[in-house]
Amino acid sequence: MLEIVLNFLFPPVCIVCGKIDKNWICKKCQKKVYKYLKSRIILKNSNKLTCHKTIEYLNFRLASINKKYFSKKYDRLLYIFEYKNIIRKLIIDYKFNDKAYINNFFSNEILKNKSICDILKRYDIIISVPLSRKKLMTRGYNQTDLIAKKVAKQLNIKYNQDLLLKVKDTKMQSSLTKLDRKNNIFGAFEFNFKYNISRKKCNIIR
Repeated sequence: MLEIVLNFLFPPVCIVCGKIDKNWICKKCQKKVYKYLKSRIILKNSNKLTCHKTIEYLNFRLASINKKYFSKKYDRLLYIFEYKNIIRKLIIDYKFNDKAYINNFFSNEILKNKSICDILKRYDIIISVPLSRKKLMTRGYNQTDLIAKKVAKQLNIKYNQDLLLKVKDTKMQSSLTKLDRKNNIFGAFEFNFKYNISRKKCNIIR
């Protein structure tokens, strides 16, 4: 009921041109955005990009990946959009320009894909990468939290908002070099040990 009232007072608008559209993107702008819609997966110990319509790890920011990003905890990475041009602008607007409603578009792109949802349902828990308290207060919302929460609710998967804790405030990754980015987040996150997730499969949306 609340959602109906909010949609009446603040009708959904196209995330690109701002025209009212219940799908959060009009058909004209959809063509522009879908040019960069690519579900691709990189397997561990492989430099090849393989088209794939399943999802085990979402990363809307990653433009290029290689083996150095892998650890024994992850055996594959996947991104669904190429991080450039209009997609890059949308993500920047979503994160830094107070356009939280853009989460609806990214969430819907996950939820309307049956292959993606079938894979997500295999997981016990969905979690998101946390922000520091300072950044959360400044930004007003955690962009990954909004997506993860909506996806988990629609697929009836347990969602845990504080399984990961950010214990150190960091600089903006986008302003740093690749090496500095790695050093920047070192020691920034901790596992919340009040939860026991042994033998649980977790999906991280970031």
